[in-house]
Amino acid sequence: MQNAIKDIVRRGPKVLFYPLRRIRRRTALADLSHNTTKEPSGTFAINRFGSYFVPDNFANRIVPKVLLKNSVYEPETLDFIRSRCDDGDVITAGAFIGDFLPAISSALAPDARVWTFEANDLCLYACRKTISINGLSNVSLIDKALGSQPDRMIMRVFDFTKNEAAAAQSAIDPNRREVSEGYVEVDVVTLDSVVPQDRKISILHLDIEGYELEALKGSVTTIERCKPIIILELNKTAASLLNDLTSKFRYIYGGSMERNSFFFPVPNDQRDP
Repeated sequence: MQNAIKDIVRRGPKVLFYPLRRIRRRTALADLSHNTTKEPSGTFAINRFGSYFVPDNFANRIVPKVLLKNSVYEPETLDFIRSRCDDGDVITAGAFIGDFLPAISSALAPDARVWTFEANDLCLYACRKTISINGLSNVSLIDKALGSQPDRMIMRVFDFTKNEAAAAQSAIDPNRREVSEGYVEVDVVTLDSVVPQDRKISILHLDIEGYELEALKGSVTTIERCKPIIILELNKTAASLLNDLTSKFRYIYGGSMERNSFFFPVPNDQRDP
């Protein structure tokens, strides 16, 4: 697989990579705040699925590092999604810089869509750039966080341990009530209120830093209607999520791959009466 990817990159169109500026020792918190008028600087990366805008403030994080080496982040998970989306839509959150979007978009049926959610402004800027440069007309980007009910909540956008932008590790802090340095207030919506009820959903993929269960609570109607394959980031909440899914939605745990847990709906003929 690695040789095949390298061959594709080698034979593909020549791409001009803009030099990364030296990452500052401490990212200015002002650069991460909402409603800033300053246009973020960054560079472009490419892999076998498409091109991606990487803000300078994110360049030393894990996902951008992979992309800037012309590689694919979580390639096996992406290949699974591409092979199992069938004729339905795919929901993926959070979007981050859109690193999953070109791969999923190109695998969809003609009338299917990707629904993706992102509430961090810098991630949103990068994701919109990624969508634009790849011409992803079948992607709907919603600038909100997912939760169990409509709300305004506080999101952490700065990693105080590493002194840099939190990037893909931006996370809702349900215990925080006030905005302070490194935190912003964001809109929260339920998946059921955004995705039209006439859409067929094949896959629901959530990587939202420990807030997966709350997002699932706001997705009950869609899950019960469509019985999608559910993919969740593998973390310390995985066991409780599995029990919740099994008891409420009649799902079974199918295994894990690349830090993701895979849950499959129980076939109708195998359900308890």
